[in-house]
Amino acid sequence: MKALAGVDPKLYDIFLVIPSDDDELIEDRDLFDLARPGVEKFAAVEINIKVFVNTEPVFVHSRNLTYWEVVRLAYPEAVPDPNAQFTVTFAKGHEGNSMTNLVDGQHVRIKKGMHFNVTPTDKS
Repeated sequence: MKALAGVDPKLYDIFLVIPSDDDELIEDRDLFDLARPGVEKFAAVEINIKVFVNTEPVFVHSRNLTYWEVVRLAYPEAVPDPNAQFTVTFAKGHEGNSMTNLVDGQHVRIKKGMHFNVTPTDKS
């Protein structure tokens, strides 16, 4: 559907517009039955999710972020370096409320209201 709408699939969500109710998010892997009664109306909406990074509100524009994308939310100039690392933890994600570690090479699915803690760690 995103291709049909001509939008960047990483930056936009597709919603089924439901009059007098909340619109329904159509996930990338969802199948949708167009044979349902009535005429379906869809909307492409830019992804804009509010999360908290080191207690500060930040808006992200992707449903998934890599370790380094999260690090750069807190430290925009951060680059991979063998002598410096970052400890990244998050809570209130899809996996539940407990603190979970995110390490280099991993990614996390973003959820509204997630909390990230990013701390620089010098390698000694």
